[in-house]
Amino acid sequence: MDGGIWEEICRITAPLDSNHSPLDTGDMIIDTHVHIGSTQYVQMAADAEMLIGVADDIGFDRMFVTHLTALFYKMREGNDLLGADLARYGDRMIGYVTIPTHRLA
Repeated sequence: MDGGIWEEICRITAPLDSNHSPLDTGDMIIDTHVHIGSTQYVQMAADAEMLIGVADDIGFDRMFVTHLTALFYKMREGNDLLGADLARYGDRMIGYVTIPTHRLA
């Protein structure tokens, strides 16, 4: 692979300076699929402060967030953890809770 698309992604998402992002169009930018928490299944760990920092670095204004604990371990506990993060960062995060379903897909 020549790296062309990856070079373009890096160019677009790299901040120009601490006060400006290449994505700064004046429109609100919302990431609509973010996971918070940690899990061994996808080997990731992200807390609210880290996610806010990344969003600031690339110029995202808000995020739709769900908690990995609710998805992979204990639904109620994960939803409660999400609620605690929303109480602190409700101006930046929009939560979506995990609910039980009988689908296996």
